[in-house]
Amino acid sequence: MTNLNLISINARGLNIPHKRTTILGFLHKRNIDFAMIQESHLLHKDAARFANRLYHPIVFSSAPTKTKGVMIVCRRKLKFDLIGSWTDKEGRLAIAKNRLDGQNIALFSAYAPNTFEAGFYDQLTKTLRDLTGFRLVMGTDFNAVWDSNMDRTGGAESRDQRLASDALRRWAAQTNMIDIWRVMNPSIKDYSFFSDISYLEISTARVHGAKESTIEMWTSLIVNLKGILG
Repeated sequence: MTNLNLISINARGLNIPHKRTTILGFLHKRNIDFAMIQESHLLHKDAARFANRLYHPIVFSSAPTKTKGVMIVCRRKLKFDLIGSWTDKEGRLAIAKNRLDGQNIALFSAYAPNTFEAGFYDQLTKTLRDLTGFRLVMGTDFNAVWDSNMDRTGGAESRDQRLASDALRRWAAQTNMIDIWRVMNPSIKDYSFFSDISYLEISTARVHGAKESTIEMWTSLIVNLKGILG
């Protein structure tokens, strides 16, 4: 059975060389196999800059300007077949369809709008329906929270925040996706500086494969999926 170390990171911009080097070094230090990145802020022509001798992007979506941007990065020495990919044109959605140890696994990096847009969740649902036959892991920044009492700090939610969080919970129920960190840490309050947590979602059918899940720097979430492909 294969152990995969996956991480979801809201990078908040990767145009500064030192920041790219630092995050790539962090991936190596944590022995990451696949990283799902949000807010790369990299133009299409610059996406390949987020790479070194150990890691490189396998799929990315960029906005026309240095905003948004999602990508999926992998360890160069990891043995797998990239059998397909899909991206939107707005820098919000990127999917890598992989064949690993005889199993199909789809990795999905997504970045939701800062203000609530119902159409974003409609697009997510439609896209997931096209992934039949794949085991799915999503690394996302929803700009929303599962539980406002546990996952955020500060004053009352704005109308946009409330609508986005309600939509997130409905979407997760409809698609059988769960926040793996919250499942493994049901009573712990832990969030990023502004509570824009980067989530790792996994199909409920595969939750038993999760071994470790912790919130890290850069509003990131890391999980070790032990035997997810077994």
